[in-house]
Amino acid sequence: MVWISALISSAGGQILENPEAGKNVRPTVDSDSGRRAAEIIRQLGRSPAADPALSTADEEATRSTFQGPTGAFMVNWAYVYGAAQEEVEAGSLEQSVLDDIGWARYPGVDLGALSQPPLGGINLGIGAFSKHKDEAVQAVRCLASLESQIQYMVKSKNPGARAAVYDDAEVRRIFPMADEIRQSIDGSAPRPKTPYYTDVSAAMQRTFHPPAAVDPARTPTRAGRLISDVLKDKVLL
Repeated sequence: MVWISALISSAGGQILENPEAGKNVRPTVDSDSGRRAAEIIRQLGRSPAADPALSTADEEATRSTFQGPTGAFMVNWAYVYGAAQEEVEAGSLEQSVLDDIGWARYPGVDLGALSQPPLGGINLGIGAFSKHKDEAVQAVRCLASLESQIQYMVKSKNPGARAAVYDDAEVRRIFPMADEIRQSIDGSAPRPKTPYYTDVSAAMQRTFHPPAAVDPARTPTRAGRLISDVLKDKVLL
């Protein structure tokens, strides 16, 4: 889902036009950007350069292959560099592998156009019926503070949400690509912001899988129709 969303966004489109409409949302996968994304997915799915486990590999399986003798390129979350550092410190990964890792902005779709890297994160909210709203506000402010965000990034190896985090010396030591991460977040596109994200994601995964079987002329149309049918309780996933 993250891969598809990033490709469609980078091609100038979006998966949902009006996510605030809830179950009455209008899917816009069946578009030029959706077909362009499908074309790239099918091309990579059929390429001998792709990992044979492309259709089922998760983040850690992908990272393991990338760090192996046949790895060359990978799209993944920024935590992978910190994870590799920890493996070197633990003696389970050679320093030479870490030294060989480079980085660049998330790949784009069209030549000359900047990509829109996929944005994920942790959403913090306070329930309207909470009995401890003041304490909840304080907790959110603490978690979102610069100090907490720096500690979070250093410990978890996941990017912080505040721009100033990337100026911290320890963050820059662990993440020498800190500036690139910050620029990527500034130019990112979030995944569909809908309370029915799980259903939307499942519908997209079902129609765009496996990558080698994706059809640019048909898959985006089927995906949009399935999203609508699932949200209107016409189809079960």
